[in-house]
Amino acid sequence: MHRILFVTAAALFATGCASTPSANLPEGATACPDPRPTVCTMDYNPVNGFNAAGEDQGEFGNACGACGQDDISYTIPVRR
Repeated sequence: MHRILFVTAAALFATGCASTPSANLPEGATACPDPRPTVCTMDYNPVNGFNAAGEDQGEFGNACGACGQDDISYTIPVRR
């Protein structure tokens, strides 16, 4: 039973957090996938999320979590 749950979660993660390439994004940016992710891991890999107009919408724990928000169009990793 645990194995089935793990495989299902892994498949959701892989499809939910895949990126969609776009030629109009800033350097280093990753477009949010369609459909949007509904399940994400809790890993900490901070990104800034941006709306379609290119306005910074704040920092998120990871790209999957950012792209789960309807107003986020793409993410850029936070440089520390």
